[in-house]
Amino acid sequence: MKTLCTLAALAGVGFGFLQSVHGQTSGGAPVDQNKVLGAGDTVTLEIREDREQPVARRVSDTGDLDVPYVGRVQVAGQTTATVAARIESLLEADYYYTATVRLAIDQVNPLGKVGKVFISGEVKAPGGQAIDTSERVMASAIVIRAGGFDRFADDRKVKVTSKRTGDTVVVDLKAVLERGETDRDVEVRDGDYIFVPKKLWNF
Repeated sequence: MKTLCTLAALAGVGFGFLQSVHGQTSGGAPVDQNKVLGAGDTVTLEIREDREQPVARRVSDTGDLDVPYVGRVQVAGQTTATVAARIESLLEADYYYTATVRLAIDQVNPLGKVGKVFISGEVKAPGGQAIDTSERVMASAIVIRAGGFDRFADDRKVKVTSKRTGDTVVVDLKAVLERGETDRDVEVRDGDYIFVPKKLWNF
């Protein structure tokens, strides 16, 4: 049964403040709170309606976060704002009428995992491209790292295959790289595969 919680509305604390943080990297520099979470990162989690002290949590090696009441939540590859909103939804589904979650990165894993995305076909330097799995990496960035497209590349029909699902999507990277239509780009993760085909007609 849901618990009726109205204290958050009376507290007079703005959402922007709740999302403010003061985390640091392992070297003492401030953490970019737009950074996506990765395995080994430590965070502070607070559910305001509990009126309890914030708790420290570590993102597991499988990318999960242990959240009070809810259990394990997959957070790797997402920002704190995205994760906080998701936790609020989960809490409001069963425990609260209104939930206000504060999630802050305290420390980035200094041994962040290095992954690899593979690219082949009509690029200047095909092969594996190393990526930081705690960062968000787009298909267009991998093409740029691979030296860009060859002369006869069909940059409108780039195939991106997910290692996790086996699904393949066709991406118009010409629109992304030449016209700035970044909404057409796709995120790639460790083990994903990019294939750049050759144009059938080269004119």
